[in-house]
Amino acid sequence: VVAHTLFSHLEDPRVVLSEVVRVLAPGGKVAIFDGDFASMTFTGDDPAAARAADDAIIEAVVTHPRVMRVLPQLLREVGLSLEHTFG
Repeated sequence: VVAHTLFSHLEDPRVVLSEVVRVLAPGGKVAIFDGDFASMTFTGDDPAAARAADDAIIEAVVTHPRVMRVLPQLLREVGLSLEHTFG
């Protein structure tokens, strides 16, 4: 199963992970590619305004900007294990 830039757009990624487990062939692999959108930052002369812009852009782009930070725990909760990460 390949999930490319999917999980950051989900309200409840656990639901989709449960479906992945359901359809995954025995011995199959899951590849998830997504971003840590909460780490997006922009700069400006006014730090408060820059932070507000960061928050507005992140909110407009994704539903779950920190999903990659919680994904290892979600994988364990649905019975999957994390084998490899890169960033």
